[in-house]
Amino acid sequence: MSSEHGGVAGRVELRAAVSALAAADLDVLSNEASLESLRELWPLVCAVQAQVARRVGCIHVREAAKEDGFVSTRAFLRTRLCVNPGVGSVLVKAGAGLARLADTRAAVEAGEVSVEHAAVLADAVGELGHRVLAGGVEKVLLEYARAMTPHELRDLVRELVLAVMSEEEATR
Repeated sequence: MSSEHGGVAGRVELRAAVSALAAADLDVLSNEASLESLRELWPLVCAVQAQVARRVGCIHVREAAKEDGFVSTRAFLRTRLCVNPGVGSVLVKAGAGLARLADTRAAVEAGEVSVEHAAVLADAVGELGHRVLAGGVEKVLLEYARAMTPHELRDLVRELVLAVMSEEEATR
């Protein structure tokens, strides 16, 4: 088994990076430097969360949690990892949805949007259909996601769903 199996080398490097971040003396930073540090750190956190979501999505699609005695991936996350149910749902939705949303996957892995944004866009596939998102709507929603909170994005998706439904009813 190679050291890259399952990203072992990446996890070792991540542990080292976390240790380096933990060793930083935040008390010596100016407010400006503290804010800049957080602005630089956040996309990295989002990118790491994307990797967690990818793994959760893989486990979910394969139903691997059943092999550990769990009825669902969410149950595994809640019991084994002590993840709140809402967070587990976000990870499952985002992780499973990233396989169908190439642009969203690239954006979340780059740290441009959060896993929460990706979960909203994965829900949008179910509400709008993959054909609508593949027709360019995913790219448009991603642009909004870069400037909105996940809650605001969800509201926008709801408005879009209502508009599409109204249009479909009008053409009947």
